[in-house]
Amino acid sequence: MDPVDGITVVDKEKLLKESDIIVVCLPLNSSTKDYISTKEISLMKDGVIIVNPAREEIVNKDAVLDGIETSKIYGYGIETPIMKQIPSNDHYYNYPNIIVTPHNAFNTIDADKRTYETVRDNVINYLKGNPQNLVF
Repeated sequence: MDPVDGITVVDKEKLLKESDIIVVCLPLNSSTKDYISTKEISLMKDGVIIVNPAREEIVNKDAVLDGIETSKIYGYGIETPIMKQIPSNDHYYNYPNIIVTPHNAFNTIDADKRTYETVRDNVINYLKGNPQNLVF
C-alpha cells in the first residue's frame, strides 16, 4: 500500500478501538461475512457510529442491534440492495438512530444527466477521430 501524507495505516484492532466513526467498505465474500460482529463491536469505543454502505452481511445485524440496545453503538447507517425490500416490520425500524437507505445514492437526476452527457461526448469525439475515456 502506498503511503498517503497525513494518513497512518493501522491494524483492524487499533482502528476499532480508536475510531469514533467506522465506515465499512468491503466486498462480500467468505472472509468478510460478519467481518464486524460482537467481538469487533466489543472493542469499539462507547458511542461509536458505524456506517455500512457495502453489503448488509458484512456487519452482523444481531450484533448491531445489541450494540444499539446497550448504547455501545450511537448510530448505524445501512444501505440495502435496491432490488431487495426490507420488510416494514424489520427490527432496524425500531430505532431512531438506525438509518436505512436503498443502495441507489448514485441515482439522481444530476448524475443521470452527467452520465448521458459523457456518453454523448464519447460518441461525438470517437466519430471525430478523437476518442476519450478509453479503458485499456
